[in-house]
Amino acid sequence: MKYKIFFLIKYVLTKNIAILINGSRYFHNYRHTSNILAFYSALKQNGYEDTEILIVSYEDITKDPRNIYDKIYFNPKKHFEKIDIIPFNLTINNILNVLYCKNSKIYDLDETSNVFIYMCGHGGEGYIKLCNREYLLYPDIKKAIMYICKRVGKVLFINDTCQAESIFDGLYQIDNLYLVASSERNEPSISTQNCSNIGPSLIDNFPYKFLEIIDNC
Repeated sequence: MKYKIFFLIKYVLTKNIAILINGSRYFHNYRHTSNILAFYSALKQNGYEDTEILIVSYEDITKDPRNIYDKIYFNPKKHFEKIDIIPFNLTINNILNVLYCKNSKIYDLDETSNVFIYMCGHGGEGYIKLCNREYLLYPDIKKAIMYICKRVGKVLFINDTCQAESIFDGLYQIDNLYLVASSERNEPSISTQNCSNIGPSLIDNFPYKFLEIIDNC
């Protein structure tokens, strides 16, 4: 299964736009910033420019006073290259506007474009939490994904939350949509890697294993 996931990623990496969404905030969710940087790193290694990657994150964890480093570590000895994350106001409307291509990086997508969407954070049966304040619900996600699938050539959508598969109902029949969930219904998404100098878990298991696959290919 892991090689199928890698194949899909590589297929999309040769194309146009990547949208990396971190739905959480606060330092104890350090790992979610690592998650999106894992995919950012893979995209950059495979030819993507910064103009082709949209990072959606509430804050830059490297600027948190509890973070003693100026980089994000994904295991106690390895870190990602430092990038500037522009804070994004995580509301339901703002996330949906991104998925409906109402953003300067993606407003001109058409049938010749392909899109990679990665979402991480906290979730449950049929929803994704946004900063522990709002719930992005399955019906709204479904409508937005169906819209973008009609607009572009192909879409690869990875949902990396607890019970990630639960937001895919009604999407499997879309021919140009490829779906990957980091957890099944009633299954948690698992974090991994710890550093006593940082405190919280450094990264989730799914992107960490993905990085291992990329490094070994």
